[in-house]
Amino acid sequence: MKNLENKINKSEKSESGENFISSNRYPLIITLGFFLVFAYITFFHHNYWWSDVDGVFYLQKGAQVLSGDGFNVHVNDAPVGGAVLYSLVGSFLDDGFLAMKLIALLSCTGIVFVSFYIIRNIFSFKVALVGQLIVAFTPRLELNAILSMNEMLPIFLTFMSLFLITKKHTNLRYLILISILLGSAVMIRYQPGLVFIGILIFILIRDKKIRINVTHMLIMLGVFLIVISPLLVYNYSTYGKLMDSNPEFYYYIHSEFETTEEEEMLVNNLTNENISENIYLESVFWENYFYNLLYHNPSLFFNFNTPEHNLSVIPIIPFVGMIPVLGGLIYYLKPKWNKNNYIIVFSSIIITTISVLLIGSFEKHFFAIILIPMIILIILNKKNIDNGLQPLLIVTIIFSVMISIIPLHNAKHWFPVWIIAPTLTALFMVEVIPRIYSKLINIRNNKKKIIKSDKIILITLILLVLINVGYSSEVLKFYIYEDKYDGIKNQLIKTLSGVPLQERGIDIKEMGDFLSRQPNIENSYVMSHWWSMAYYADSKYIYTDFKEGVEGDDLNKYVTRENWNSYDRWYSNIMSHPADRYDLLNLKPDYIVYEPNTTEYLEAKQAKPGTNTFEYLGQYKDLEILADIGNSSIPNNFELIYVSNNTGAVIYKINYSD
Repeated sequence: MKNLENKINKSEKSESGENFISSNRYPLIITLGFFLVFAYITFFHHNYWWSDVDGVFYLQKGAQVLSGDGFNVHVNDAPVGGAVLYSLVGSFLDDGFLAMKLIALLSCTGIVFVSFYIIRNIFSFKVALVGQLIVAFTPRLELNAILSMNEMLPIFLTFMSLFLITKKHTNLRYLILISILLGSAVMIRYQPGLVFIGILIFILIRDKKIRINVTHMLIMLGVFLIVISPLLVYNYSTYGKLMDSNPEFYYYIHSEFETTEEEEMLVNNLTNENISENIYLESVFWENYFYNLLYHNPSLFFNFNTPEHNLSVIPIIPFVGMIPVLGGLIYYLKPKWNKNNYIIVFSSIIITTISVLLIGSFEKHFFAIILIPMIILIILNKKNIDNGLQPLLIVTIIFSVMISIIPLHNAKHWFPVWIIAPTLTALFMVEVIPRIYSKLINIRNNKKKIIKSDKIILITLILLVLINVGYSSEVLKFYIYEDKYDGIKNQLIKTLSGVPLQERGIDIKEMGDFLSRQPNIENSYVMSHWWSMAYYADSKYIYTDFKEGVEGDDLNKYVTRENWNSYDRWYSNIMSHPADRYDLLNLKPDYIVYEPNTTEYLEAKQAKPGTNTFEYLGQYKDLEILADIGNSSIPNNFELIYVSNNTGAVIYKINYSD
């Protein structure tokens, strides 16, 4: 009898598994296709560190923490949890680069898979499938699937939490799991913490059961704090504070507007590791804040003027990506266009437009003219928003408002709340475009004609996919190969002709391998711009941008960092390996690796006067003589030991008299 019951149970489980695969075969096929394509690119084409070298940085810092020297480690924009995790996985696989690539690939694959179920929680199967395809063919997600970066694992955990919060009936068990997922994500990156705040606000206002909502919110907060408590305890016991990162770092290096007083305050705060509330009282801070909120950060989401770096569903064409997102939202809200609503919406547009023209700048604040009426439209029609889309809307608004204290420098920082864009775009493509097309056809033919919507959806989706595949291929080629974009026609000719391309980072690998054969290299310091140099050389490392120091100084003063300003020396110390957070070691290099005409230098020479990042070049011009082999101005103690025939990069061994 027991054997019969066991057979029945096994049969039921098998049928259940088969039913799941059968009913979810399309999202599974899309997910598997994504994984196979980018696994191939990752393991057969992306073989060297290059643009994703901050992955090396996290490996190095994690290794230093695990060695017991965490006191000297400082990560400006992230907790040490991710660094420790990556270092542990890298040690287990005996290959840090492989570990980082695997984590990124699996995380992005998970994002593609979960995205279907997030959208399915809110809309139909068809909308969810189209939305998943949009996610899978998003160039920036595809790029991050092959790069060994720090972001994608916490994004996957965030997507898992969004899947749970968008379910029709979210019970306490789900809320606890959400707190665990987001707490784990915050151990790696801070941005998921803003998502958690948005979810807490949603829980508080989701219905009129205030007592239950407050109780659930407090339980979630308690679980979240328990999950991140190891990080808090570590930070407090090691550094004497609960958080060891400073949001003013991004504000300092990327802010659009600045004053001398503010810059001095920021440098003092960063180098002395203070977070001053005074900076938030400065008028220039609020000028930067509204610029970030209403132009800079949304541009990375929708592409106002950042065609090479955005998360728009149509990344190559500015502004167009806004249309399906806003169109899908308006369609979903189904607003009642009565007299009162007309007056309120159009009044908000007029008032906002006048305010922007009088107080701000149309070029830098025009998004307010779109954003504020949309928020008013959401409030007026909040009864039409169910508990599926509502948390996504609240989380996106809260995230946007809070993250704008800093200027985002990369579109990937929008990923925690980005799912709302493909969701609304899919709704627009499935529901709105066929209706528009049908009306246009009927108007032209002056009669009612039934249009098969599936054909229109398929054609629209194919066009979107083709555009994004073309764009994505160029983005991937740029990051993997030495391939300069020469226009659509020339790129197509190069692709079809099979012109061999050199993989980026191979020179760094060759120089690192050369250094690895130098005597006692494991105890020697290499000064370079590339963190991966130390990874390949298995050496210690001193970070430089090659724009520090005082113009005209002797090069020995440059390499010993004698006249570097406080910020440059502090930044070099925390970016070096092992990090020297408190400047106790007085680091000086045994080798210097110099590459002429790097991207940073070319950008510096072309920078507009008054910009913060590249205004000060220090000894960059002085260092150019290092590439001029045999130049009499090169100090005698600089011994040339390597020259790259490909890039002209040089390596000097530095001999000290003491």
